[in-house]
Amino acid sequence: MRRFVANGQINLSGSKIGVGLDMRSAKISMPGRGARAVLARQMSIDGDGRMADGMEVDGGIDLTGSRFEGDLLLWGSRFTKGGSGIEAEIAVDLTRIKVNQNLCMTGGFRSDGAVHLTDAEVLGTLHSAGGQFVNPDDTAIFAPGLKVHRDVNFNKDGSAIRDVEFSSFCAEGRVILNGGKIDGTLDLTGGQFVNRDDQAKVLVCRSMRIGKLAIGEGFYARGVVDLRRTAVTGKIEDRDWNPKSKFLVEGLSYSALSDEVAGRDMSKERLIWLKRTGQSSPQVYKQLADYYFSEGDSANARKVLYRGRDARRRKRNRVVRLLEGIFLRFTVGYGFYPFWVLYWLAAIELAGSIFFHWRRGDIILNPGSAGNSVNAQGDMDADFSPAFNPLIYTADLLMPVVNLNQRSIWLAEGSAEVVSSLIVVAGWVLLGAVITGLSVAMKPRSGGKGN
Repeated sequence: MRRFVANGQINLSGSKIGVGLDMRSAKISMPGRGARAVLARQMSIDGDGRMADGMEVDGGIDLTGSRFEGDLLLWGSRFTKGGSGIEAEIAVDLTRIKVNQNLCMTGGFRSDGAVHLTDAEVLGTLHSAGGQFVNPDDTAIFAPGLKVHRDVNFNKDGSAIRDVEFSSFCAEGRVILNGGKIDGTLDLTGGQFVNRDDQAKVLVCRSMRIGKLAIGEGFYARGVVDLRRTAVTGKIEDRDWNPKSKFLVEGLSYSALSDEVAGRDMSKERLIWLKRTGQSSPQVYKQLADYYFSEGDSANARKVLYRGRDARRRKRNRVVRLLEGIFLRFTVGYGFYPFWVLYWLAAIELAGSIFFHWRRGDIILNPGSAGNSVNAQGDMDADFSPAFNPLIYTADLLMPVVNLNQRSIWLAEGSAEVVSSLIVVAGWVLLGAVITGLSVAMKPRSGGKGN
């Protein structure tokens, strides 16, 4: 059937072909496009399906439910939508097909209309490098429930068939893969995903199960990429990715990320990416933090958890945001940097000591502990009271649960009384921040599986 020309419908539905189906370079058109140009449902092909090498179908092709024991080759062919009703938007209908080898839509393949792969199963690899999927007003690829036992390549891989070099995969319109399963790699490296509305979804991979996800150099998405509740059982390769697109990643889980690159702060780049997603879900940050914990990098793990807590704080109302920032963020880093409190203690201790040394005249003996009110500048009788020490006095005010026997002996008056009260309040605030922050930081981590 190679190189034939038909002006009308070709109907092969229910056919059983023992060797293979070769329709390379065929030219088929359906006048008026009121029905599919090629109707080939429930076919059974014991070999390859060769609908490639310049085949042109004007009016759409329907292979729903067909089975191919070998490869299904569509490379270098062009399909234009046709039919009636809902089907009028479909150029290539591969719903529920089963391909026991590879499905190739590469090197010059073009669909002007949607490609449907609903509940299709490919036991090999789905190759689409260089394929052009064009349906800008709607969905370019509709593949919920797609199962691929090896890889899905929406990429640019530089290989060639018969000296035809593949360019980048390009989809103009939505690509929907919800609920699918890819045992190998979903490779988006160099892929181009374009939606006319850059605020709408352009690549939807929700609730999928993927062996490995590669988002490498040259990946571009004009629109939103939805990876919510998708499980990547292996690694996400993100080393060469420039994350300018908007992603939805709540519920995304993975086992590993690309190795660190010398001279680059990968953790900083990943945090910038998470910030751009606009997500504040604890799971998003816990997933990344757990990866760093698994790598033994507790410093980056704490940094990620800190940024996650700060992202949630920024979503709250202004008053709560301000109080939490003062009480937890700047004092103990939400509990992930409890040693920060030491800097505050040292600063308050130094400032208080200098102030009380300067305002010695405002410090008097407590009448309840001595029979006079000689001030701190007078001669002290060592037999009944310890000498006033600005350093120890400040420390006694600052530490609520410690008694250094200065605050009970000496009383502050005037401006010194105001400052001493502020130091006492600061001490209680810092103690509360330490306790609260540590209780938050020590909560069990649920990793990427938590919500």
